[in-house]
Amino acid sequence: MANVGFDARSAFMNFSGQGNYSRTLISSLSRFYEDNDYYLYTPGYEENNNFTFDFKDRKNVFVRKGEEISYMEPETVLRDKIGLFHGIRAELPDFKGKIKTVISMHDTIFMRYPEYYRADERERLEMSFRKSCMTADKILAISRQTADDVIKFFNVPASKIEVVYQGCDREFYIRPSEDEIAAAKSKYSLPDKFILNVGKIEPRKNLLSVIRAMKEIPQEYSLVAVGKPTHYVRSIKAAIHELGMENRVRLILDPDFRDLPAIYASALITTYVSFFEGFGLPVLEALSCGTPVITSGTSSMPEAGGDAAMYVEPANVDEISRAIQLLINSPTSRKSMIEKGYLQAAKFREDIFAKNVYEIYSALLK
Repeated sequence: MANVGFDARSAFMNFSGQGNYSRTLISSLSRFYEDNDYYLYTPGYEENNNFTFDFKDRKNVFVRKGEEISYMEPETVLRDKIGLFHGIRAELPDFKGKIKTVISMHDTIFMRYPEYYRADERERLEMSFRKSCMTADKILAISRQTADDVIKFFNVPASKIEVVYQGCDREFYIRPSEDEIAAAKSKYSLPDKFILNVGKIEPRKNLLSVIRAMKEIPQEYSLVAVGKPTHYVRSIKAAIHELGMENRVRLILDPDFRDLPAIYASALITTYVSFFEGFGLPVLEALSCGTPVITSGTSSMPEAGGDAAMYVEPANVDEISRAIQLLINSPTSRKSMIEKGYLQAAKFREDIFAKNVYEIYSALLK
């Protein structure tokens, strides 16, 4: 048995991709590999029911919170006799080599697309990630794309990196009941026929191209965009007004996480035509929920979608529109994609994710 520590800030305070990764990792490891004790270090732990985090009844999970830990001071971690520490946010305390360390690299978008970040933020991220890549014993990249970028931007030897695909929350693998779907439709006033887009409302996610593509889709089909808002929401609302799409585009900002599987299951199609992603979790979530996916044929999205998704050029509005029309006009194509989607999603189940990570831990601890 070993004591494994985690920088668990994202698990408790992030409600999007990195937070979902953290919660799935910790809850699946603690369930499938009970021989370890797992210590979660988080300075801002508060009860929050907007996401599922299955750990509270586990006897092998311990939370170190608030002022007790002062942002993961090395002394606090070492007092818990931690044998391996996992920096889920690609940041590490300075343990001076006293324990084994692992980091998860989710993406290097701040290096590829610096225009999306403030200069001081880019500088901080680059400095922190570069240091962590140098000191970590092993780097877990969430996709081959991310692994290649870590090698390119931080000059890390390939032998130090393992590609470990993440899973999605197991809530997405459980088909919502008809009552749950009806409740979600009522709660969020979902239209009868709609295309779904899930993702943070920011320029890189490229929601604007989907809205423009919907202009060419028959009037009875609407677009529902679900995601965390940023200042970019103002630009999106202005575009919706300019295109005269107020009655056909619905924005759902920060929905209850537990409602997402039912929202996915209610949609005809999910679009996710981001310009660049470290992995593209909404692709996997949609496939798991039995919803056909149209996504970008760029960066890591083909790794998530495999042969189950339909791929488009994200900057090509006409191509996105044609893909949507093809699927809404072809129930046979949708059915085939749903069947392939379940098979693709099965490759990323949480037990596989946990096994791959556990084997890396075990090798380092021997």
